Amino acid sequence: MSKSKLSDSVVDKLSFHGNKNLFAAYKEKLKAHLKAMSDALVVTELQAKRRRPVARYEDALVQEPVLEEPGPGASVEDQEYYALQVAFANNQQSHIKNLFNLTLPSGFVDDKLMQKPVHKIWRAIEKLYGLNTASRVVELAVDSA
Repeated sequence: MSKSKLSDSVVDKLSFHGNKNLFAAYKEKLKAHLKAMSDALVVTELQAKRRRPVARYEDALVQEPVLEEPGPGASVEDQEYYALQVAFANNQQSHIKNLFNLTLPSGFVDDKLMQKPVHKIWRAIEKLYGLNTASRVVELAVDSA
């Protein structure tokens, strides 16, 4: 997604310049933006008489989406629904990575890091900016299990 698809005001409102004291505010604004994106996608899909998306934008910060692949003999409708869910999940990853590129301090996100899933990039961001909360400790414990 190019910057032209994200309004300058959204990028400006979400921009984070590296001040660790302002990271919590950045995180909350980012999550609110991602939630709004998820809610808008649900509305779009329901208005088009399709099933709601499985993956939500904000969930990508925690883990990769779990999409249940249709088994052999699945209906064409179920196969198309799965393909659409995969496309949604890929679009969400791309959108969030683009947001990181546009809103984080220049030079933070390198090409090697950008090849990783969003939740791993987000962990690196939290680590760099010193997020140390109980929820992060729980995430680490779950990941190591």
